[in-house]
Amino acid sequence: SSGINAEWPLRPGGSGGENVHNNRQDSPPPRNKPATQPNRNVKNLSKGRQEAFDIFRRDYEHNRAIEMNKSELKARMKEAKQIGGLVNKSREKINSLKSSIEQRRIAMAVQGLVTADNPASVMDPKEEELKKHIKKKKVPTATLR
Repeated sequence: SSGINAEWPLRPGGSGGENVHNNRQDSPPPRNKPATQPNRNVKNLSKGRQEAFDIFRRDYEHNRAIEMNKSELKARMKEAKQIGGLVNKSREKINSLKSSIEQRRIAMAVQGLVTADNPASVMDPKEEELKKHIKKKKVPTATLR
């Protein structure tokens, strides 16, 4: 025997002849929860069960650490969102500046000021200024904290 249960898992509504193993060919389905037990979460508990759960949470010895970790996680998430917003704004500005540089280069090429043989034939002070702005916007993420 190959260790594969040919009866498990079957496609819903299938005749039983076709097997679907979903990369789990050598292990049976998890047995920690009976298939007939509905999923319940804290919000769907009866009033008595909710009260019992609240008492358990209040009296649980690690509850304080859990609550501290939750509040720290919330603070870190808020900080991460703020940093992400700053990074996105910087990226947008850098892309805008790059677009401006590209437009200037195209305009100079159309005017014949720049050729393929001599791309730096004319120094563009505006382009240099735009490059400096890009460099300023590229702030290391460590300084955002």
